[in-house]
Amino acid sequence: MIKGVAFDLEGTIIDLEWAHWQGHLAAAQEAGLSLSLEQAIREIPCFIGGPDERISETIAKLCGNNTGAAILPTRSKYHFQKLLASVQEIRPRPGFLDVLKTILERGIPVAIGSLTDTFLATRLIRNSGLDSYFYSDKVVLKENVAKLKPAPDVYLHTAKALGVSPEEQLVFEDSVNGVIAARSAGSKVIAVPIVQSSEFVSQLLGGGALCVVRAWSEINMDIVLDDPNDSKKED
Repeated sequence: MIKGVAFDLEGTIIDLEWAHWQGHLAAAQEAGLSLSLEQAIREIPCFIGGPDERISETIAKLCGNNTGAAILPTRSKYHFQKLLASVQEIRPRPGFLDVLKTILERGIPVAIGSLTDTFLATRLIRNSGLDSYFYSDKVVLKENVAKLKPAPDVYLHTAKALGVSPEEQLVFEDSVNGVIAARSAGSKVIAVPIVQSSEFVSQLLGGGALCVVRAWSEINMDIVLDDPNDSKKED
């Protein structure tokens, strides 16, 4: 029985993935490595979902001995912030709030478990209006855990914040590392990814997702809460 629900933030709830991706690709270009988005997703296992440090490390390795690779993390962040400044409005993905309200109407507590740092997460949660639904003591971020995804730490922490066992927690994710983290914690997980290629969907399922749902509007949350295994019908 599901007694608590945890959500990843970026990608899963708020789609700023494109800005992260373009930031990494622009930094790689400056370091002498030209990658298309498709190549980056294929050649950098954590390109979707991060963490950003590991993405920069992998790009640096692909650059070989290029001296510009040393400043990749700083340049990636610079390009991301520049792109983020151009965003007129930050809002949840279509259909998310309907799903969230169904959960809350059932009296089930919710949490956020994310690799996003506190400064950015606070901005996203506040500007999108999510602070009306998620209390700060149920938001677990990068600085709150010892090990990042795919380690289970973040979802062990969200379960504790929700007052439930990890086995009673349902997680929504958009990345392979996030799916693995949730499963490693002992929680069931449903993927709602931005990238929906057949290859990536297979990776999500291989990581342990119950199913991969292509849009929040496709989820019947009443069915999922009664029996998460029935969510496979939504695939």
